[in-house]
Order: sequence, then C-alpha cells, then structure tokens
Amino acid sequence: MEGASVFEVMAWKVLPEYQERFGKWMMEVYYPLSIKFGGRKATERYQLTKECPDYIKNIGIHYYEDSEALVNFNTNPETIYVYEDLKTTYGPRREVIWGAAYQVLKSFRKSTEETADINQNTPVMHLEGYKLATEELAKFNTWFTKWGCGFYIPSLMKLSGLREYNYCRIMDLEEPEVARPKDISVHPTYLSVLQFENLKAFENYEKSMELAAFREAMKIPFPKGLNFQWYVQYQLMGSWK
Repeated sequence: MEGASVFEVMAWKVLPEYQERFGKWMMEVYYPLSIKFGGRKATERYQLTKECPDYIKNIGIHYYEDSEALVNFNTNPETIYVYEDLKTTYGPRREVIWGAAYQVLKSFRKSTEETADINQNTPVMHLEGYKLATEELAKFNTWFTKWGCGFYIPSLMKLSGLREYNYCRIMDLEEPEVARPKDISVHPTYLSVLQFENLKAFENYEKSMELAAFREAMKIPFPKGLNFQWYVQYQLMGSWK
C-alpha cells in the first residue's frame, strides 16, 4: 500500500464449476494486463487464511495514486473492453460481493531496515471494520483519529511482525456496473487495513497487551461496544506492479 492513497477492495463469487477457470484468468490474464493500462499502481490477490462462510475466499486489492487515477482507469477504453469481455464470458455465473474504493486517512509503516528480513511469500492482511450507525460515524472518526492514531496505533507498531497500519474511509465513487455489488452497505465506512509478516505475527498481535489496551480504551466513548462488520485475514497469493 506504500505510496498509494486510494485503493479498491474487490470480491467476486463465481459458480463452483467456473471457480478454477475464473481464478486462472484473473491471475494470468487480467491482473498482469490491468497494470499496463496505466493509472493503477499495483494490484494484489489474496486468499482466506482460514475457511469462513462469512467471507469470500479470494479478494483483489487495487492501488491508485488518487481518486482521479482510479476514475481514469475505470473509464479508459482498455478497461471497458476487459469489463465487457468479463460480463459476456461470465455474466450470471458470477456475483460481485465487495466492490468499493477507500481513501487512506492515516498510514503507519515500519522502515525498510526494520522489515528487511520479511519472507515476502507469506504476508498476511487483516481487514477490520465496525458496524456504525449514522450518528456514530463522526464520533468514531474523531476518537479514532485523536486517540487511536495519536497514541494506540504508534504503540501497536512497535509489535514484531506488524508492517503497516492504514486507517481508511470509504469513498463516494461509483464503481462500473460489472464491478458493483447489489448492496453497498456491506462495506464498513471506516476500515483498518493491517499488514503482517505472516499469520503467526497476526496471532501474536491478537494476544498482545497493546491491542487489549486499545480495545479497552474504545469502551470509554462506546460503552455499549462496537460490533465488527469485517474482521478477517487474507494471505497474499500474487502481486503485480
């Protein structure tokens, strides 16, 4: 995510008999080709670390310099052609589950020296977002920006194996029809995207005193608690730049 201020989270559910074919097309054709269109800085494909019926098995994350680059990518002739081909080839055989753009509000990352020994074949991404009522959105963002980003996340970044912590907000950008879910409310308004060296590093993070303190502190502004809308980990399968 380094150097990108906007990214898309995409997840498509495909009929079982087409899953292998679709996955191969994404990995060998679409992702490598999309980087050549211009505008998209990088794209990554992830797979669930553990099977869970509440989450789609594979997702794609696409990175852009800014919202203008994203819009230009989605409206250029090459992208439109590929989207039309996707619609023709798979049509009702696939359903868009996630399809949203997010703006990075705050970003924390380890230096290159601190992550020099990372095994690049095993990074794990953790997505965390809460179900928030409309009247809670501003309150949550104010508290999280002041205390989360100002105190607790810097403390978390000292944990071994945590590479990046990005605090993001959903953007009011309409995805192309072929990449738009029927229900946009499936996406959290505010999303934390954490990058770990591997699954063990995430498990250590979950058990840490620093995270326990962070969650206890959140109970002060939200005494009734906050329910997770997304809480899931994905393993990196491939990356294109």
